[in-house]
Amino acid sequence: MELEYQDPTLSTVWLLATLDSSKKNKKLINGINISKTCENIILISDKIPLRRTSNLMYGTVLAFKKQCINDWNEVSSCRMLIQRL
Repeated sequence: MELEYQDPTLSTVWLLATLDSSKKNKKLINGINISKTCENIILISDKIPLRRTSNLMYGTVLAFKKQCINDWNEVSSCRMLIQRL
């Protein structure tokens, strides 16, 4: 993919949008900086086709959703541990 030279997270986000995202690594998804990824998409949006831009935006939304779910699960686990004490 020609976007790889721009930012490696764009490749990851594109893969999230186009492939089955349920099998992606939690550490890889949590390492995505959502605001920086959005800025990079804005910067390159006029140089790439609209479909690719929409895939990148969709992948960013999926990454954000998974980050929120992962954070929620961690907080819930901590809460359950604290309640047991």
